[in-house]
Amino acid sequence: MDAGDKRNVRRLIALEPWFRSLENKNGLYCCARADGHPLDDGEWDIKDNHYRVFIEGEWTVVPDDAVISVPNKFGKAMVWLRADAHIASGEIQTITRILCFIPGSGV
Repeated sequence: MDAGDKRNVRRLIALEPWFRSLENKNGLYCCARADGHPLDDGEWDIKDNHYRVFIEGEWTVVPDDAVISVPNKFGKAMVWLRADAHIASGEIQTITRILCFIPGSGV
C-alpha cells in the first residue's frame, strides 16, 4: 500500500460517521441496508429533471424519494442498491431497487 492508498483509507475512515448518517427521504438509512457503490461521471446524469444511474447494463431512473439532498462530502456520486425478491409465475425473481442516491459534488 503506497502513501496515496493510505491517505484514501484514512479519508474513508474519517467519513464513516457521515456515511452512516445518510438517509433517503423516507427516513431509511442507506448504509444500514446496503453497500454504497461509487459512480464515475459517465454512470449518472439528469434527464427530464430526474437523476439516472447506469446499473446492470442499463439506465435506471432514480426515484425522487431515494435522492439524498445533503452536501456530498465524498465527492463522487454514489448509489445504494437493494435486492427485493418477488414470486411471479411460481418462481422467485430478484429485482434490484435503488435505496439511496447522492449526486457527485465535483470535489
